[in-house]
Amino acid sequence: MQYVQFAIALTKSTGFAQMMNQLLAELRKIEGVEDRPSPVAGGCALFYFGKEFAHFHNTNELDLRLTKAIIRKLGMQHPPDSLHHPTRSPNSAWIEVRFSLASDIPKLVELVKLAITKL
Repeated sequence: MQYVQFAIALTKSTGFAQMMNQLLAELRKIEGVEDRPSPVAGGCALFYFGKEFAHFHNTNELDLRLTKAIIRKLGMQHPPDSLHHPTRSPNSAWIEVRFSLASDIPKLVELVKLAITKL
């Protein structure tokens, strides 16, 4: 039984990693966007003409600097079960965006495009 649970978790993790790679491939098409190691958060971060505006907490969660006005306008909420920012203010300009389906990728690309217009 433990092997089955491990295999399911590994498959899910591999799927998330593939989606993260698909997302990164789409984001690299945007002029000025690049991914590289984050000097602050560690792991993979996204930069727009040298300025960090997002970073991955894991393969299915992007912490995105979107501005508090846009977060409110879009009705987005910080995840109540956040492991990385459990005490983040609801007034923060940053929001953790989770994705679990390939169909989430175009939505994330649009959010990133919106975020970089505010830098």
